[in-house]
Amino acid sequence: MHERLEDHAESAARSLVDLVNTLHRQGIEKPLEAYHIYSYLTRAAAEMRNALALIEDSVQEMRAKERLQPDHRGGSLEEVVRRFSESSNAAQDLSGELADKMGNAYSAVGHLAYKEAPEEQGPVAGS
Repeated sequence: MHERLEDHAESAARSLVDLVNTLHRQGIEKPLEAYHIYSYLTRAAAEMRNALALIEDSVQEMRAKERLQPDHRGGSLEEVVRRFSESSNAAQDLSGELADKMGNAYSAVGHLAYKEAPEEQGPVAGS
C-alpha cells in the first residue's frame, strides 16, 4: 500500500499532540530527557522548513504548467498564488529561525546535570 503525503503530515501532527499531552501529564524528570526531546524537535523544525520549500516548489511548478485555477470563492489566480508564496516564504523563514533557536536550547540543556534528592542517593561509604 502506498502511503500518501497527507498521511505523513497527519502522523507528524499526531505525534506532536501526543508529545505535548504526555509532557503535560508527566513532565520530565532529568535534563537528559529534555536534551533528547530538543534534539528531535530541532530536527523536526529543520525538516519542516524543507517540507514547506518542497510544497512551494510543487505549487509553483503546477502554476508554470498551467495546472492551477482559482476555486469557487473567486479571486485571481495570480493574487492567490502571491498570497500563498508570501505566507509560505514567511513560514519557511520562521521554521529556520525556530530550528536555530531550538538548536541553541538543545546545546544549552546538554550542559545541565541532574542533582539527585538526598533520599535517592545510595548509602555513603563508611556508614
